This record gives sequence, structure tokens and C-alpha cells, in this order.
Amino acid sequence: MQTANVQSLNVDSTQSDIMIWANKYKDKSRTEYLRDVNEFFYFMHGRRIDEISKTEIETIHENGKRTRLLNKHVEKYKQYLKERNSDSSIRRKIYGIRSLYKFLRINGYDVDHMIFETSTLKKKTKGYGFYSPVEVKRLATEALKERDGEELSALILLAAITSLRLNALLGLEWLNIIKHEPSGLYLVNCMDKGDQEAIRPFEQDLFEKLLLIRNRTGSDKLFPNLKPDKVEKSIIRLNERIGFCPTRNLRFHSLRKVAINFEMKTTGNLRRAKDQGGHKSAQVLLENYTESENDYTSRAGILMMKTIDERVFNSVGKEELLNMIKEINYGMYQQLAYKIQQKGDLNEVTH
Repeated sequence: MQTANVQSLNVDSTQSDIMIWANKYKDKSRTEYLRDVNEFFYFMHGRRIDEISKTEIETIHENGKRTRLLNKHVEKYKQYLKERNSDSSIRRKIYGIRSLYKFLRINGYDVDHMIFETSTLKKKTKGYGFYSPVEVKRLATEALKERDGEELSALILLAAITSLRLNALLGLEWLNIIKHEPSGLYLVNCMDKGDQEAIRPFEQDLFEKLLLIRNRTGSDKLFPNLKPDKVEKSIIRLNERIGFCPTRNLRFHSLRKVAINFEMKTTGNLRRAKDQGGHKSAQVLLENYTESENDYTSRAGILMMKTIDERVFNSVGKEELLNMIKEINYGMYQQLAYKIQQKGDLNEVTH
């Protein structure tokens, strides 16, 4: 019996210490707090609960050396949270992490839970702007010039295509990728915000880009060299190099909006837009993930009363007409081309 106790003490790990703390809480709270701690560890250290060491919890790697985790680092993290969460959510997250660090301090870790005593939360700032699909491609191409550019470029494309959040994307492993044989597409299957299962499709060409990264790094992770803070800083640099206006407030989270906004602009199908973003609330989606239009002449109330003389189409050529469609609604242009292609494929089969 004595031997068993000694063995039990020897196998104790940082992960088991964290789980002892988490198990003080009921199921829902425990799940939320563990998710919040995972998010914090990934931001600060690029590690998850099951990967982090005692040394990494006690210190942070900064300017080429390890230093104590300080309040300034917590404030930086809180600024990161502000752009993605309500004040109440941030307070909950910080409270949970503070509770963990207090527990760890009592149990011999060289940490100070008082660094989580942060300043009063202010009102959330202006929301992030919107990238167009064309701008996403420019961003991904420019990203190839960055350090770990292949990973960053593929991450940008996957973010825009899947509408997944940054932490979910950076946590992806190859076991999260499966082939959908009926469509020939690949599926990302992972847990996103609120521990909700997210399944998103992407195409063969992006899969091949990801496969090149895997062959080069040999990692089980899709993006082994990227961390949240590094990605956010890279996006700001890319925006500046390309020349996107700073007042548009474009950040990585803007990539999450691309496909959702595209769906609403091209089809107006709210259910499909909600599925794309994993939203439960239509109000949140409409307020934060769709671009408002200030062209009053294109409002439904005006257009629906107009009588159209179809003879006007005879006055323009094919190329001019297609350019007009692109300018008005690029998504509709793509859908039209896809419909024509489908019709051509069907004709080949029937003949």
C-alpha cells in the first residue's frame, strides 16, 4: 500500500494538478474553465493543458529568454479577448484562470495569482472590418513572404473558407481532417467555441498545400509553428504591405466573416449563413458578420416597384454585361458561372 502511494506521487503531473483544480467545479463550469485555460495557455505558450510544463506555467518566453509571467502579459491577453468577447465573458475567463493560478500557488508553483487583478473593462471597441474573397487571396499570397509563410498562407485560406476561430484552427491535427468521398471534398471536424462540433468543407488544392506542410515538418498539427499572437501581428503587417486602409480595422477575425457575408450577399439564406459560422443567434450574425449597405437605390422597397424593360440587355455586349454583374455582385457572378457549368456537364451526360 505504501509503495502504491509513492508511485501515485511520482506520476503526478501538471495536467493532473490542473484537473484536481477543475474537478472542484460542476460539469458545465468545469468545461468552460478548462476551455478558458486552454485558450490562455495557447495564447501565452502555444501549448494546451495536456502539453504544458510547470516551467512554462511559471514563466513566459520573451525576447529570447524566459521571464516571469507578469500583469502586463495578462493585460495583453485581455486586449486580445476584448475584440472577441463581451465584458461578462472576459470577466469569467479571467476569474477562472486566476482561480487556477491561486490553486497552483498554494500547491508549490512559483506563480502569482494577483497578476490577474486587471483594470476595469471598458466598452467594446469598433468591430472588425470585412475582407472580400479577392482580398483574401491577395492576403494569402503576400503571407508567403512571412516567416513560416506556407503555414500562414494556408491558415488564412482555411480560416476564410471554414469561418472557424483562430484557436480552433491552430489546435487542428491531421486526425481532424477526413475525406468526404461523395463530394470529393475534405472536411475539418473539430470543436469550436462553446465546445460545439464544427464540420466545414474545403477543396483538394488547399488539402495539397496542407500536405506539403506536413511532409516538411513531420508534425501531427496542421500549423505547428504558428501561435495566436504571432498570427495577429502578421495579419497587421500584411494589411500594411498590401495597402488596406487602417480605418477598415481588418484583423484575423475578419477572415471568419468572409464566407458568412458572402452567403448573405449572394443568396440571402440565413440558415446557410448560420451553419457556415456556427451561430445560434441570427441577431449576432446579422449585426456582426454581415456588411451593411448604404446604397439606398438598391434597397428591396425601391427595386421591387420598378418595371424592367428587358430590351436594355440588347444594348450591351456579353463582356460588358458580365463585368457589370461582377461589379454589382461577384458572388452572383460565380453562382451564374457554376450553374452554366453544371448545365454543360449535364448536357455531356445526356448526349
